[in-house]
Amino acid sequence: MNLKAFLPHDLLFLRPQILLPNEAPAWAQNSIKEGLPCVVRRDAVSLEKIPVGFRGTMRSQRYSLRKLSPEDTAVFLQSTSLKSPQLDYLKDFSEFIQANEKLKNSVKWGISGSFGFSLAVGRKYFRDTSDIDLVIRANNEEELNHLASLKSWILNPKFQLDIQIQTSKGGFSYKEWLRTKKVLLKTNTGPLLTDNPW
Repeated sequence: MNLKAFLPHDLLFLRPQILLPNEAPAWAQNSIKEGLPCVVRRDAVSLEKIPVGFRGTMRSQRYSLRKLSPEDTAVFLQSTSLKSPQLDYLKDFSEFIQANEKLKNSVKWGISGSFGFSLAVGRKYFRDTSDIDLVIRANNEEELNHLASLKSWILNPKFQLDIQIQTSKGGFSYKEWLRTKKVLLKTNTGPLLTDNPW
């Protein structure tokens, strides 16, 4: 198993027969039986163990059947039966990127948080006041600069927007980067204040 393929915010679907530790809450075990995913956490990874969380209760478990990344959940925007103004906004955001050839080929993005979870399972787990959480992959500062075309969406959003930039070293807030170019990088071994998150 290549553990490097599992990134924070990915959704993992576990085998129904997987048993959590005895101290795990009953609802977490039931969520596995119901086919609901858990979410990869930002934490240290050991041999054949993936750190996961069950909607706010942190547990680690192994042997996933399949995973959905935030990028995968964005694909469900066009087919979901879920309704909300935030999802309409995300559809417009997605269409804007798809219509721009440069953005379409250079920006790797996806939906995490309650909206990403809801899109993945086809059930409403968000509130009318929920923030929109996006994950954007950037392997270097040049890739991050492609987001300049999205500043009107990012700086003046219709809804509360939380954008995490994911690099090979960890994740950081895009708004923080725009303000100071020095960010609190969330890594698997703890937070790090840096001006070079790559």
